[in-house]
Amino acid sequence: MTNEENHKLITSFLEKWSIERMKKLKLTDYTNKNYDSFCWDMEKGLLKYIAGIQSGFKTQFGVYQSTDEENYRDELKIVGNREAHLEDFGWQLKWSPKRDNYITNKDDAFVNVINAVNQVIDYAQDGNLEKINEVKLSPNFKWKIAFVYGKQKVMSIPKSSVLENALIQKGIKFKRDDIAFMHEKLLSLKPEDVGFYDYCSEIYDKYSGKNYNHDVDFDNVMVYEVKKSAADNFEDLIHDNGKYFYWNQKKFTNLNMNDYVFLINTTNKYSSFLKLNKKDINIKIKGNNSSFTDEGQKFNVGGKYKKFVRLEIVESLEKDYDWKTLGVSENTFLYGKHCEGLNSANIQRINHLKDIYKKNTKAIEILDTCLNGHEKSTPMKVTQSLNRILFGPPGTGKT
Repeated sequence: MTNEENHKLITSFLEKWSIERMKKLKLTDYTNKNYDSFCWDMEKGLLKYIAGIQSGFKTQFGVYQSTDEENYRDELKIVGNREAHLEDFGWQLKWSPKRDNYITNKDDAFVNVINAVNQVIDYAQDGNLEKINEVKLSPNFKWKIAFVYGKQKVMSIPKSSVLENALIQKGIKFKRDDIAFMHEKLLSLKPEDVGFYDYCSEIYDKYSGKNYNHDVDFDNVMVYEVKKSAADNFEDLIHDNGKYFYWNQKKFTNLNMNDYVFLINTTNKYSSFLKLNKKDINIKIKGNNSSFTDEGQKFNVGGKYKKFVRLEIVESLEKDYDWKTLGVSENTFLYGKHCEGLNSANIQRINHLKDIYKKNTKAIEILDTCLNGHEKSTPMKVTQSLNRILFGPPGTGKT
């Protein structure tokens, strides 16, 4: 679309969803089933083709009304200490300072969400982008809001991974949690004779995951299965801020910092795309329990452990996946020096993960690297059938 076409769409959106209206917005206007809500216009309506945030997951809006009858709940249901469902509404629990202090109704959840939305609008209008970093909303959602209401102070690129790629290529240092700096820095580099939308499109086209060529920034990729016997500890090891997950370091001995893990928990119907970012978290043992403190939160788990690791949650999905189990094994490497080649089962798992994370360009990029191989990896030869049938008693090594 041209600069003029983009400008007209933004103008139409702001006329419909004015700042004055947003200050008085009702829940039924924020999200509904009629395809005319604020969230609908942001994701799939008026602004579908500008600064896309089509994730397919309504949790990014903080509170939402589901159009899927299967999601209807007669009683309050808490999912993974992160989300609540009642009737045909769902909402995030990140607003609760304590896990035992859940928001139990959609109206209270909406008050928190709309206050956060209006904070982003005010900060964007004032050009106070640093404050937007701190607002408790989904990153892509809040930065799209900031772009729409920010009078071109924010790029039309809500996905920080694209901004990161551009800054890396330009040799500019940045902190990954300072998305405000990324927008401000890249906009300061816009040539005067280039239109705002043309510049944003140029950055996106050049540095989005689909088109951007860069060196692999990890050494290993692992799939890890949380077995049923360990599932009881799972929910207790997710930080209240929703950013981090912790687990027994012994399970990730061969991983290096910034390596990636695709975690599957079929017991809790949960999948997570993780990045290792801290090792050697010391444990205190009392009786048959282990405890540790990290990022201002204390964790207590059953069992005796030596050390824990912290993994950044890049994306988490809650769904009942028809996952092909690893069997007795808890993990398998898809990439790196510990990968002994990709057999047909692991190729199937990679393709399954690509389907699960089809909206996440970074996950797809990593999984494609696993399939294609890379010079930093042990060559990954696909194990092919020799069309031979071997006979003999079990355990004699026929495979």
